[in-house]
Order: sequence, then structure tokens, then C-alpha cells
Amino acid sequence: MTRAAHISRPGLYFLFSSKQALFRAAAAQALERDIAAVEHVLADAHRPLAERLVEAFDQWAGRYVGALARDVAVLIEDNPDLLAELALTAPRRFEELITDAIAVESGQATATSRAQTMISASIGLKHQAATREFYLERLKTAVHLLVALKKGPPRAGHGSRTPSPGPGGRARRTGRLTVITNGALEPVASCGPHTVTRPPLSRVPGAIPFPTTTGTSAAAPPPGSGPAGTGR
Repeated sequence: MTRAAHISRPGLYFLFSSKQALFRAAAAQALERDIAAVEHVLADAHRPLAERLVEAFDQWAGRYVGALARDVAVLIEDNPDLLAELALTAPRRFEELITDAIAVESGQATATSRAQTMISASIGLKHQAATREFYLERLKTAVHLLVALKKGPPRAGHGSRTPSPGPGGRARRTGRLTVITNGALEPVASCGPHTVTRPPLSRVPGAIPFPTTTGTSAAAPPPGSGPAGTGR
């Protein structure tokens, strides 16, 4: 280090009182450089959000994927005071930048949770990946999936496939099954993506009345009126 800086060893220790202080200063400079690169990437609003997010994560974590990264993680874990508050402030600033970038396009409601999920995926991939290329390939998939959820999961009554009852009708929900009856339709059932409707039995020629799913029973079918005289 002294040769690279073109100074003597005593001169180096004059600037930094210990190896720990020197390490902390080097780490702070690297983190500041990485945060500046992330800010620059995310500020380019002309590029798609997913593309900017992937490059931001590459600047923040992808460049450090590999055996050396695992050694650094162990070093910091074994020496929690080595980076002092840097271990908290820098990751927090990165999370804020990712959250703000997502919020601009999809709103603040889900931006924080999606940013934190992306960061969790990045941390897991960083320790799993042997190469930077592998890290980026998997991260692209995670980012694109999370960015695609622009409106978040649907809430009850918003965007669901459950049919609405007509005038004077009523709906009853049981688990995933909704049954609706009104003046125009007999049972209307919706379960998952499938909806089944049919006209009133009174309008079907030759139909045999039977109990409805709303709990209101019609007259019982006469014996022997079912298929082949079985009475069913």
C-alpha cells in the first residue's frame, strides 16, 4: 500500500493510527463510490426500471461476487466493530435509493416491501453465486418478477372474478365459492377462474326442480322421474 501511494510506512501510520482505521477508511471510500454509482444509474429515467435496478445491484453487490466476497463477509461478521456505523448507514442508503426508484413508477404503497425483497434475493444470490454472470442472470429474473407487480396483489372486491348480484339479488361467499341468486339467474357459481351460470330451472323444458345452493328448496321430484326410473 505504501508503494502504491508513494509514501513511507511511517507516513502511512501518520495518516492512519492503526490497520483498523486504515481498513475503515478504505471501506468508506469504496462504499461512497458504490453509492454514487447507484445514484447515477437510477437517475437515468430514460431507461426501463428493471434494467436500472439490475445495474444498480451489480454496482452494489455484483462486483464483489466470488470467494473474496465470502472472506470479507466472514471478516466483518467476526469483527462487528470493524466498520462501525458504516455497516448500517451504507446499506440503509442503498435501500432508500432502490425504494425511491420503484416508488416513482409504481407508488409508495408496495415500494418498500419490493425493495427489501430484492435486497434479500441479492444477498442470498451473492453467497450462492460463484461468478458475477450467474448472480446477474438470477437477479434479472427476480427483479423482473417484482417490477411486474406494479399494482401489488389484488384486494377483495378489486379485480376479482367473482360475479356481482343483479338488482334484488344476493350473494353468499363460502371459502372460494360464491353463489348468487337473483330474478334472472338460478345459481351462479364462481370458483377460482371459472364461472358457471344457467337460466332458471322453470325456463328449461322438462327440467326437474331441485334444492338450490342458497338453501331455499323447491318441491321434491316425484318418484321414478329421474333417469331410467331411479328416482334420482
